Amino acid sequence: MTKNQEIPVVSNKELKAGRYIGGLERLLLLIFMVLQIYSAIPIIIALKTLARFKELENNRTFAEYYLIGNFLSMIFGVLISLVFIYILKL
Repeated sequence: MTKNQEIPVVSNKELKAGRYIGGLERLLLLIFMVLQIYSAIPIIIALKTLARFKELENNRTFAEYYLIGNFLSMIFGVLISLVFIYILKL
């Protein structure tokens, strides 16, 4: 990160909304994976990206944070889903 780039500042209200959205995202991911509807998973990513398109387009730093957060969230969701599926098969 260069000196000219700033870390995005997020209000408490936005942070709470982001947590709800993240939880819903992982819940949908779990549901789609358990039901083996893998083709619906990209819809989650598309909706999140569409909602943040303006910010992604105008702020490279935000875009990088967004991508990192999105990838980590998806990885976490997939891992939890795999554990859940494994437990269901026991």
